[in-house]
Amino acid sequence: MTPIDTMRKRHLILFFCLLLALLPSACMVQTTLPSDGSTPLVLTPGTLVTTNPEFYELIKSLPTELVEEAGGAPILITPAALQSESNSEATESTTTISPAAQTEVCGRSDALTLLILGIDEHAQADAIRLARIDFSKSEINLVAIPRDFFVSVVGFEKYGIEKGRINATFGYGEYFLGAGNGAKSLAENLAYNFGVEIDHKFVLHLDEIASYIDAVGGVEVTLDAPASDARNYFPAGVNEFDGERAVAFMRIRQYDSDFRRIDRQTIVLKALLEKVRSGLSPTKVLSLIVALLNDDSTQSDLTLRDLQSFYCLSQQIDKQNIHVREIPSEMFHSYITPGGGWVLIPHAEVPDYIRESLTP
Repeated sequence: MTPIDTMRKRHLILFFCLLLALLPSACMVQTTLPSDGSTPLVLTPGTLVTTNPEFYELIKSLPTELVEEAGGAPILITPAALQSESNSEATESTTTISPAAQTEVCGRSDALTLLILGIDEHAQADAIRLARIDFSKSEINLVAIPRDFFVSVVGFEKYGIEKGRINATFGYGEYFLGAGNGAKSLAENLAYNFGVEIDHKFVLHLDEIASYIDAVGGVEVTLDAPASDARNYFPAGVNEFDGERAVAFMRIRQYDSDFRRIDRQTIVLKALLEKVRSGLSPTKVLSLIVALLNDDSTQSDLTLRDLQSFYCLSQQIDKQNIHVREIPSEMFHSYITPGGGWVLIPHAEVPDYIRESLTP
């Protein structure tokens, strides 16, 4: 791939994935909170639960960020992978209907499912979103997966890991299977638990957003109410953020919930995209491209053709055809483990809801 192709790919990756990250604030969104309204504890992401006696020796050798005893949190869902086995006979007897002729948009008439991950400083998936991109319908369906969903974990049985937060499966993949395997591991666990097959993956480290913001000269963020943590205070009204300040705002974890933190991430990303769309000077465009080219942490298995068609679709799609959903609060509940860990327990209807949200 030539340097020009590389530059174009980086630019399209940023544009399209920031666009998807911003959809909750640009469309009609179903906002949810944990059903009991509780505030999560300040925790290092990652959960390990097992009855294997070797587990306790294992955790001594793991990085601190991967270790957090969650106690005996229950699992209420039957993994979709197991459900499919019991439904195989019914599936075989179903009449096959030939698909109608498909409309072609941006040179494509197919549909694919994209996993978008925002990775934090502890190598955990801080933001997990699934996007179904359907070219034949000029439609995008997106659903956010709470990072604290407590599920059965596959792929790490020999390490004594049988249960955990869904976001921790990224870190497990990176640590046990080698760098670059985190997204694959998380995708496999989403498929196992919720029956969602992933076609492509995109991984963005949140730390790198600071360099993008600095490259465009900072962003302007207007807050309806002040926000703060132990180190930072952000007043209500207009705030001028450089990259470091913006990332500090996105990372606030104290005094409210992770759901509000997702909102703060969206606010900053929206401001960044608006800055890019408003028209940048040639110097700032060059700075942004340099920042993108120097970012080796971004991981993606998307091809240049994929990115070009995504960008084309993003220019043509009607906002009415962009559907963003969050899992309703009545479909999960919070759980405080004996060890003080805070997790979310998904209910039995969650797998169907996720699949139906992506392919309504």
